[in-house]
Amino acid sequence: MEHYETIGTPSNPIPMNECYGTPTHLDQLEPILKPVLKCIYAILQLLFLGYACTRLSILAIYLRVFTGRYVRFATYFMIGFVSVSWLAFAITGVLSCTPIQAFWDRTIVDNVKCLDPDRFYEADVAINMILDIGVVFIPLPTILFLNISKTRKMGLSFIFGIGLTYVPYTLV
Repeated sequence: MEHYETIGTPSNPIPMNECYGTPTHLDQLEPILKPVLKCIYAILQLLFLGYACTRLSILAIYLRVFTGRYVRFATYFMIGFVSVSWLAFAITGVLSCTPIQAFWDRTIVDNVKCLDPDRFYEADVAINMILDIGVVFIPLPTILFLNISKTRKMGLSFIFGIGLTYVPYTLV
């Protein structure tokens, strides 16, 4: 029986012979796979940076709009948390394989140590969900104590709550 190489994640391997028109062995796929994996390696860093910049820009708006001590303290705390989590995931993403070239060069087999990508991305999703929920909930106590009608408070809370609608999609 012939052995076929697989691509994909360890929990969801895809046999090479089932990939639409791709070669069946890894050594035949290597010229195609290497540049793609290099792009993924770079794009991951941009993705982590994009997540952080989006949250930091929202938090900067909070600092401009809300003047209460609670909101300012929570916002500064969240800015620190976003910055530290971005730095942690960026460094971990860069150093996910030792040697670094082993991320995109599957021919390196001596002394290769790589993180489990499934666990890495599960941790990333969990932290991102916590950050997103935290960013959305920061202004809510201030809104609830505004001197406006209940319908306007509910409307403002709903508008900020719309930010939570995409959180389940980050699980996919």
